[in-house]
Amino acid sequence: MLVKILVLSVRFGLIILLFVLSIIDFKYKKIPIIPILIFIIGGLILRLTVLNGEDFWWVFITSVTLIIYSLISKERFGMGDSLILTMIGCIEGLSTLIETMIASMIISLFGIFLICIFSIVKNKNYIKANFPYVPCIFVGYIISLIFS
Repeated sequence: MLVKILVLSVRFGLIILLFVLSIIDFKYKKIPIIPILIFIIGGLILRLTVLNGEDFWWVFITSVTLIIYSLISKERFGMGDSLILTMIGCIEGLSTLIETMIASMIISLFGIFLICIFSIVKNKNYIKANFPYVPCIFVGYIISLIFS
């Protein structure tokens, strides 16, 4: 019972943090790293102690891969985005991480499609603009929680 309350309270905090980070990313195209690192450390402690290391190595490998991809792509996929997905993986586990990644990619493709349509209608080039990805991660996380 206590474990369930702990997991639900951490999940609620994660939802609030993702909502705030979505607004910040949408407005400033930069996100603060410190709260993400705090949640990553908390998620690691939760995963290694209360959850007995469940999915730890798979989450670790996926997270390192995301961070390396961010570095290789010269942050076309931002480091903050990689750390946010790492945070979700540390707290929720591998299956929710993968579901969130897939849902956020579908949502971002829909957003890019809308930007292209808007560019054609307005006759302006919005395609080279930076696309905030944290709102897509936030909505993808909510969708993964609803369907799991």
